[in-house]
Formats: sequence, C-alpha cells, structure tokens
Amino acid sequence: MKAEGAVERVVMLGVPLARLDMQETVEWIDRAVASREPHQVATANVNFLALGQRDPEFLRILQAASLVTCDGTPLFWASRAQRAPLPERVTGADLVPRLCELAARRGYRLFFMGSAGSTEEAARRLCARYPGLQIAGCESPPYGPIETWDNARYCARIREAGTDLLLVGFGAPKQDRWLAGHLRESGAAVGIGVGATFDYVAGRVPRAPRVARALGLEWAWRIAMEPRRLWRRYLVDAVIVAPRLARQLWTSRAAERRAGRDGRARVQVRRTGPHGKVGVLALAGAFPPERLDLVCRVSRGILGVPPGLVLDLSAAGFLAATVLGELTALVGRVLAANGQAAIVASATARRQLESSGLGGLAPFARSLGEAIGRVHAGGGRPMVVAA
Repeated sequence: MKAEGAVERVVMLGVPLARLDMQETVEWIDRAVASREPHQVATANVNFLALGQRDPEFLRILQAASLVTCDGTPLFWASRAQRAPLPERVTGADLVPRLCELAARRGYRLFFMGSAGSTEEAARRLCARYPGLQIAGCESPPYGPIETWDNARYCARIREAGTDLLLVGFGAPKQDRWLAGHLRESGAAVGIGVGATFDYVAGRVPRAPRVARALGLEWAWRIAMEPRRLWRRYLVDAVIVAPRLARQLWTSRAAERRAGRDGRARVQVRRTGPHGKVGVLALAGAFPPERLDLVCRVSRGILGVPPGLVLDLSAAGFLAATVLGELTALVGRVLAANGQAAIVASATARRQLESSGLGGLAPFARSLGEAIGRVHAGGGRPMVVAA
C-alpha cells in the first residue's frame, strides 16, 4: 500500500508541504509503517526553505521525501496567502509524543539517533510516559560530518533491532541528508528528522509556552533562549525567504489573471519510447485549485511510477500551488526510484516553476521529442534551455 496516495501538497520555494493536520499525519505514518517500504518524512520550517535556496541537493532531498510537514508558523501563514491553507502546524516536537502513543498501542519499535545525553534521556522519559513503548535502541554519533561516521554499523544495528520508526535529531540539513542516504539500508519503514525534539523531551532546552506557540511567537522565544546562536540565522533566513515567497505569490497571481485566455483545462497521459518506458503527462490550459482532482486522478491512477517521466506543460497557463505540489511529488517519486524526468514548459508555466523554486526539479527541454529522447537516454544533467 502506498502511503502517499491521497496527500495534497502546496509548494513553497520548491518544498512540497503536505496539507495534513496532526491526526492525518499520524494516520499516514501508521499506513507507511504497515507498507514496510522506506518513507522519509521531514518537518520543514523557514530555515529549510532558506537552506533549499542555497543548497540544491538539500532541496532535491525534500522534493523526493515521502512527506514534508509544516513546522513553521510563517509557512502556515504563507499558505493562506496562496489560497491553499495548511490545516495546522505539524512540528517534530508535537509529532513525536503522538507517534510514541501510536507505537505503544501498535507495538512498533522505535530507534533514536541524536546528541549524547539528550537522546537517551528522551527515550527514558518517553518510555515512562507511554507504558509499553519499545525503544529498540539509541545512537549518538560523534560531532562531525556524517561521511566520517561508522554508518554501516549504525544501519546494521537499526536493522537488527527490527526498527519500525527511526527518529533522527541532528538538525537540518544533516538529519535529512543522513536519512536520504541510509534509510533504505537501515531497514526502517519510516525515518523522520525531528530536529531539537530530543532536547525538549529531555528537558535540556525549554520549549516555548503554549500561548507563545498559539500566537506564532515560538521563534521569538527561541531567540530569547539562544540569542547568540539563533538571531543571525533567523535574520538571514527571513532575508532569503520573504522576498522569494512574495515573488512566487506575485507570479502566481499574474498567471491567474491571464487564465481566462488559457482555455479549458485538459490532461492527457500516455506512454511512449522503446517498450513504453517513458510516461508523458500533458497539461493544457488553466489549472486553478478546483482542477487539482483532475490532475491527481490522472497522475496517480494511470502513471504510477514509470522509469521515465516527461511533464509536457508547453500549453499550460496558470498552475495553482497545489497543482505544482502534485507535479513535484510525482517527479520526486520517479527520481526517488532512480528514474529520469524532463520538462517542456510554456513561458508562463516556466515562470511559475522558477518563481516557485522548481527551476531545478527536472531538466527543461526545447521540445517534447527532445525531452522524451533525453529521458530515455538517461543522460546527465543538461543545460536548461527555454521551451
């Protein structure tokens, strides 16, 4: 069973955020564990978007993740401006206790990776809070690059422990890079980057009061607690993210105003190339939010995960943020399965892709024939050219 089947997403600067509330996220993870296929989950805030703008590799990891939740209040607010509101924040700190409750009830085995001291203490406190919770093990790798760690030993231990849920708390982007590179080898069904959650649970770092969280002021509390470490990061992140989100919104609104000239929305899908290994998903016309179901039915029900995918947007006009979210998730699934993808886009569609942080989602081609040939050949990353 594919856990990601019915998730709607909204794209912000290339990051596809799941439109799920806390209960729906827990249910999604429950299904993902039952599938026994590896699923990576990220909990994204403004810092994730800023890192993604500076680090294309990290952005591709988020685009290929099975699920990305909204961990930041500014992202929650921004989704409303895009008229694709997220139902609520789903933070790592709030998600972990809910997952421990689920695991105690289902008999799932958890494995923790994080900083020395906090990780073991968090495991002890969570076991005391949730009777029956099975912590299969804890690991605290040494400080330094993940490439210097004994990752083969860590993965073997996680695998031999029969881990269902792997929680990794190194902070972004380290935790998400580690999961992207080692989740499958670890044998865990679901791997989640949980940031500073172990520090909160262990009592080493106080979390913002509920009132501050409810008012969207958790960032202010964190700066007050760790001013030297966080004030500069928060300022830099805001300078990077705010104008880019504004540009994404402006470009989307401009395309929407021209949507009346784009004609009726049409979606076609076919397989082509030798042995039908290349799937072509063609969108023509305008795709406001109410057309999302049409795109979802076609992309999920017919294409599946082909070895190669071409998005033909050469006749596409307005693409709502949720439609872009579905396309991003589709390309992410193809690339995560070691497939190839390419895009042919009209000028309007390309402006929206680039302003939404999706300029590097897949290589652009001049024509449909070139895109199909490039995907089938499976060549390297070509130069991006206009359609």
